[in-house]
Amino acid sequence: MGDILYSFNNMRRNLSIYLKWISIFSLVQIAILLPLFSYFFFLILHLAGVQSLNDNNLFDIFGMPVILSLLIVLVLAFLFIFITKSAFLFCSPITFKIRFPLH
Repeated sequence: MGDILYSFNNMRRNLSIYLKWISIFSLVQIAILLPLFSYFFFLILHLAGVQSLNDNNLFDIFGMPVILSLLIVLVLAFLFIFITKSAFLFCSPITFKIRFPLH
């Protein structure tokens, strides 16, 4: 319970640092990553020979191993960026002092 209270107190004390980094990461995601992921998604659809992803061509797209593997790579890249952002924000040495329990 003490670690949770310590984290909330630390967040409250360093609110400006948190807001600054969250703003920077959000701007990067909106300005760079969103168009980049959209471009790669539409490139994958173009390689599959379809205009959009719907229930009529869903099994055709997932039946192509190359397209399926490209979609998996795209999802994994998105998850990697999401996890990296969360880890940087909540485990950053800038904002958190690591406390080890003394036993």
